[in-house]
Amino acid sequence: MAIDECIRTLRVVTKAPGVKDFYNEIVSPVLNEGDWHARLELLLQISYDNPYYPDNSVRSLGLYKSLAFDVGQTLSLIKGAEFYTKDLVVAAHPELTKVIGRQPCDLNIFLKPKIVELYHAVKAMNVRQMEPHQVGLDTEVVDTRYGKLLKPLAEFPEHFDGCQGTNT
Repeated sequence: MAIDECIRTLRVVTKAPGVKDFYNEIVSPVLNEGDWHARLELLLQISYDNPYYPDNSVRSLGLYKSLAFDVGQTLSLIKGAEFYTKDLVVAAHPELTKVIGRQPCDLNIFLKPKIVELYHAVKAMNVRQMEPHQVGLDTEVVDTRYGKLLKPLAEFPEHFDGCQGTNT
């Protein structure tokens, strides 16, 4: 599930030395509990006011580039387009050009709005929590701990009413 890949990239971002306390106190407990909606909320809690690697701007820019690429790619997938190169992601999301190009910029202007857009797009998809670390969307169940497709949703009769995107 591409959305979970963004959240996993955020985990890498938040393990950086500049935000280690945030990771230990906020991110790690949420990831360990397996609540999809709490994981999604993490998207809005990340701060971009300080570099994650204060002594290594190249490394920080690389992390931001990876996150911007994942966000742009996931937004495109939600809209039905598959892009696997940075040129195609930038063409679809020109506001991410500086971040994906590893150019210093204000991430609150160039990246944060796309993360908020992703958050709202995912909220509108009606992803259902099946069990801890398992979510259902349309006709599939995904393990969010490992990012693996488990089985068709129909094999979880207690959660499936035959309609896509409907909670039971």
